[in-house]
Amino acid sequence: MPARKSWSLLPLVAVALLSLLGCGGKTPVTLQGKFVAPPATKVKLAETDQVEIRFVPEDGKGQAGAATFSAKDAAFTVPKVLPGKYKVVITVNPYSGSPKSEERKHDLKKAINERYSEKDSKLSVTIPDQPLQQSVTVDLTKDSVTPG
Repeated sequence: MPARKSWSLLPLVAVALLSLLGCGGKTPVTLQGKFVAPPATKVKLAETDQVEIRFVPEDGKGQAGAATFSAKDAAFTVPKVLPGKYKVVITVNPYSGSPKSEERKHDLKKAINERYSEKDSKLSVTIPDQPLQQSVTVDLTKDSVTPG
């Protein structure tokens, strides 16, 4: 009888060990970011514009990380991003109640949304596995994404 009881604990011990070891997977990091809008000569962002930044895995595997924030804030946080290489996708939408929002939507589409779409964006960044809190700057004046 005692041998039978010890075998019944085996699944519990296995789960405990796997949780301690992390199953060999990557540990997600948190990205703290700063957004630098494009020069006003291309398109001027209004404080109420909603900016979405997505980090899409370049290998097509895994889940994209994303943040939405106002153009006024120009800061974002993306939790639980796995280390790896990402394409950076940006979408800006005007507040629908703002004057000339339909006209601005068209201008933003041409100046930002098409250029930085998942299909056409040339922005990319590699997220290392350490530290667990990282910062990036997405700078549309320089067409760059830089760590730190």
